[in-house]
Amino acid sequence: LLLFFLCINPTTTSLPPTTSHSPFCHTTDHSHTPQAVPFCGQRLVIMAAADARTSPSPAQSDLGGELAESHDSYEPPPRVVLEPLSAQPWQAFALHAFAALQRASKPTASVFAAHSRMREQVKALAAERDEEKRKCAEAEANYAKLQGETAQAVAKASGNTEAQAQIAQLNHQLVKLFSEKEQLTESITRLKMDVEAKSAELRSLKSKLEAALADVVQRDAQLEAQQQKLEEQALCGSTLADELTALQLEYTSLASKHAKVEEERDILLAKVLEVQQQQADLQNALNAKEQAEREQQFSQELKEAAERLPSVPIASRHVRTGLPCRAVHSLEVHACEIYVVAQAARGGPFATGGTDKTVRLWSASGSQITSLAGHSGSVLSIDFSSGELLASSSSDKSVIIWNMTSKRIVHQLTSHTDKVHVVRFLSANRVVSASQDRTIKIWSLSRGVCERTIMITSTCFDIVAVDPHRFFTCHFDKRLREFDSALDRPEIRAISLPARQALTCLVCDSHNSHLIATSKNGEVCVIDRISLEPVKTWRPSDGVGMGGCKVAVSPCSQYVAIGLASGDILLWHIAKGEVEKRLSPGHSNAVTSLVWSHDHLISVAKDGRILVWEDA
Repeated sequence: LLLFFLCINPTTTSLPPTTSHSPFCHTTDHSHTPQAVPFCGQRLVIMAAADARTSPSPAQSDLGGELAESHDSYEPPPRVVLEPLSAQPWQAFALHAFAALQRASKPTASVFAAHSRMREQVKALAAERDEEKRKCAEAEANYAKLQGETAQAVAKASGNTEAQAQIAQLNHQLVKLFSEKEQLTESITRLKMDVEAKSAELRSLKSKLEAALADVVQRDAQLEAQQQKLEEQALCGSTLADELTALQLEYTSLASKHAKVEEERDILLAKVLEVQQQQADLQNALNAKEQAEREQQFSQELKEAAERLPSVPIASRHVRTGLPCRAVHSLEVHACEIYVVAQAARGGPFATGGTDKTVRLWSASGSQITSLAGHSGSVLSIDFSSGELLASSSSDKSVIIWNMTSKRIVHQLTSHTDKVHVVRFLSANRVVSASQDRTIKIWSLSRGVCERTIMITSTCFDIVAVDPHRFFTCHFDKRLREFDSALDRPEIRAISLPARQALTCLVCDSHNSHLIATSKNGEVCVIDRISLEPVKTWRPSDGVGMGGCKVAVSPCSQYVAIGLASGDILLWHIAKGEVEKRLSPGHSNAVTSLVWSHDHLISVAKDGRILVWEDA
């Protein structure tokens, strides 16, 4: 009996004074006010017995009612309630953010749903745990009650058999209660494990929620950045649109100004052309007056000379077939140096020009026809057309087209920016000129304007025209070039000649089969016109004056006349490649230009003299 009493009445000396004497559950003293303890993100509330009686759960009410039927002195144990903590500000912000994220991004909806389900499961587990704790408290109460009854029974009937039977029955009930306690303990353990698992899952969901919130924040930041960029681009587009509008307005203003300037330019150009025409008319009037005076003086001189000369029979005209060998005429009319001489086709008149800024026209017999004044610089080049026009170029940067019949200026072409070395007729209505400004210009005589300007890399000194569009040129860089003005890229081909100095003269033979080019030091190179391949080259021992003499080819295309710096003239045989004859004595200074017709050779030099050479 002593051992049984000890089994059913365990000692309570090890329990704290604020705890119950029940070995089933350790809770706080029921006399205290409800206490709240944080538990797994929620609030664990321990309520006193009075509170428990005032607000029992449905399960506690049923179980308490059954115990009250057997024991009127039953006092409910304290109740442990698991309530959620009050919402913190960050939790409200997170829920609001989660709601916005759920509306903006579908992938986060599953996280919110899982979180909601987990909270419901946690609430259900908490309710089950409260139910098990309630049952455990009721079992403790029953145990305490049975323990008291057992002690009373042992005191009343210590040796009574009926009491022993009652004690045995109570022991049986006690064993049953112990088994129920173990079952409840196992249930509580399982519930704790479930709560811990759900808490871990809840923490995982919270971490996912934090990650989703961070992602939402990052996407919000990206959205703000994109919105800011969009606003900046919209502002930039608005600025560009304003600038475009301003530029359009400025362009419209400039276009109107340009139209006004073009109109003023046309008016000024018309005035300039009118002034030039007036100057040309004035110059033509002066030339006509001077010509009339010269003709009157010349006719008077002819009459006086005719009176002094004896009468001689007129010899019949014959064709000379030999080489020129003597100077039959010596004309000293230019006061300064003569740079160029040119003759019209079929033995017509010839013209000379030099530093006196005039073009003098001579008859084939050597008498002066007229003097054309219009240039303000030295005359550098002269060419005759197939009709009645004559072209001259000068160091005054201009080209003048003359009418030989009326002795008047037809056009004065002033588009070059430096002295004009050469001018040539391409046809009756087209002229080509080359200048020190490294340009070649094509002129239309029907309109009196420049049709085309060709930029070149080296200065051109002479031109040979082939047809109305094609021509050959020789240059300072010792290259021979072929051009076609009808092409978009006019330069067709170019070759380098074996010359030691710049090419200054280019002529074509009477058969149009070969080109003859001379250099500044007097080298002569014969080139095939089709292949542009050099055929023969000759280097004289004497230098040529004025940076290279303008050579002449004989009508039979067998000889080339070359003027020397000493004033003599060499007749070079092309086929033999040697000098056939030397014309001396001749000029007293360097020969500058030559022209060879069917019956005579004309030479001019820096001494201002014109020599006409004929055969014996």
